Amino acid sequence: GTTFRVNGSMWLDEGQLHLFGQDTNAVVWSVGGDLVATNDAWLYIYAANTNDATADYGALVAAGSNLVIGGGTLSSWVYPLSDPTNGGAPLLRARNLSILATNGGIDAFGLGYQSGTNRGNGWGPGGGMFSGIYGGGGGHGGKGGTASGSQGGSSYGDSNAPVNSGSGGGGSDVSSTVRGGVGGGVARMEITRTVTVNGRIRMDGRAATDWRAAGGAGGSVYVRCRTFVTSNAWVSAEGGEAKANGGSGGGGGGGGRVAIWRSFDQTNNGHTVTARGATNNVYDANGIGTNGTVVWGWLPAVPLVDNAGGATGVTCVSSWLNGMVTSTGTAATAVSVFWGTSDASTNRAAWGHTNDFPGTWAEGVPLSTNVVGLSSKTTYYYRFYGTNSEGEAWTESAAAFTTPPGIPVISNAVQGATNITLTSAWLNGDLTSTGTAATAAWVMWGP
Repeated sequence: GTTFRVNGSMWLDEGQLHLFGQDTNAVVWSVGGDLVATNDAWLYIYAANTNDATADYGALVAAGSNLVIGGGTLSSWVYPLSDPTNGGAPLLRARNLSILATNGGIDAFGLGYQSGTNRGNGWGPGGGMFSGIYGGGGGHGGKGGTASGSQGGSSYGDSNAPVNSGSGGGGSDVSSTVRGGVGGGVARMEITRTVTVNGRIRMDGRAATDWRAAGGAGGSVYVRCRTFVTSNAWVSAEGGEAKANGGSGGGGGGGGRVAIWRSFDQTNNGHTVTARGATNNVYDANGIGTNGTVVWGWLPAVPLVDNAGGATGVTCVSSWLNGMVTSTGTAATAVSVFWGTSDASTNRAAWGHTNDFPGTWAEGVPLSTNVVGLSSKTTYYYRFYGTNSEGEAWTESAAAFTTPPGIPVISNAVQGATNITLTSAWLNGDLTSTGTAATAAWVMWGP
C-alpha cells in the first residue's frame, strides 16, 4: 500500500487531514516523533476495503513517540473509518497515547458496516435482516433485536481481541430514503507504554433513520498497553436505537465489544465503559438488542530498559556503555548489553558481542560496562536487554558511537637516559603503538 513518512514530529493545528487507503492496499502513515492533533484538528483515517494479505489492518497510523489528541481551547478528534462493506479497519500504534480533554477523542460513531436501505438487509457478519415491513437490529458482541419476524443479526468476533466493526441494521418499507443504523467502527490501539484517556472513545452504532428500521450494532474498542490511565473517561461500543417516530420501531442494535489489556492500571471512579444493547423504540421485548462484552485483562509486566548515559570514555580501543532498568515489571530482572559493528535489532544471535551484568537489578540503578578490543575509526552499535519471568524487553532502538583515529603511543619510561658522561648521553624511548598509520618519532631535549 501507500506509505507516507514524516521523520520528525507532526502537529495538526486546526483543520482536517484525510488519509485514504486504496482498493485492497492499506495506507500507512509513519511519524518518527510525536503526532499531535490540537485546537480543533480532525484526523480522518480511511481503511482499505479489505485487510491486505500481509497485514491485519486496513490502515495504519504509527507515531514513534507520542500520539496526542486534544489540548488547546477547542476539541480535536481522530475518526477511524472502517470499510462499510468489507470491514477493513485502522490500527493506531505509538509509544504513548493521550486523549487530553473531555470534548475530544477517538470517534467512529456509525463508521462501521453500512445499514440496509429500503427493504434491504444490513451489511456485515451480523447484518440485521429485513422481512415484511420491519428491519432486525445489527449484531456484533450482542445479538440484534428481532422485529415481527425480521431477525436480528447474530453475534460474532472475539471478546478478548475485538477487531471487527459493528454490523448494520435492517431497513424498512417506509420509503426509499429510510435506512437502518450503520454499525460502529473500530478503535484499535497498540501502545508500548501508557494510554491516558481523559475524554471520549466512541464506537457506537447509529440509530435507524425512521420507523420500522433497525439500529446498527456497536463496534470494537481494543487496547493493549503497559499502563492504562483514566480520568473522566467515557468508552463505549453501544448498539444503535430503533426508530419509532409515532409508529412501531424495528430491532435494536446489539452491543459491541470492548477489551482493555494492560500491565498496570491507574483508573479512577470517573470513567464509564459500556457495550450495552439498544432498548428504546423497539418493536417489542424481542426487539431489544442484547449487551455486548467488556473485558478488562492483564498483560505480563516485562521489564523496561534504556541506553541512558550513552557511550562514555570512548578511545580508539575501548568504551564504557551505559544503561538503566527503568522498570522491572513484576519480577526480578537480569540485564545484558549487546554490541557490535552492525545493528542486529532484537536478534540476540546476530550481535557480535554480549556483556552480561551478574545477578538481578533494581529500577533506576545506573549500569556500565567496559568494552575493549575496539578498532579505531569504526562505528559501533549497542542495545540494552532485560529479561524476567514474564518476558524480555529491549531498548526502543540501538545507540551508536564512533571510535577516534588511533594515535601513536610513546614512552620515556623503559630505559631513560643511559651512558651519561660530562659531554654526552643516550636518550631512550619506546614506541609502544603506531596507532593506525606509519609513525615518525623525535626526541626533544635541552637544559
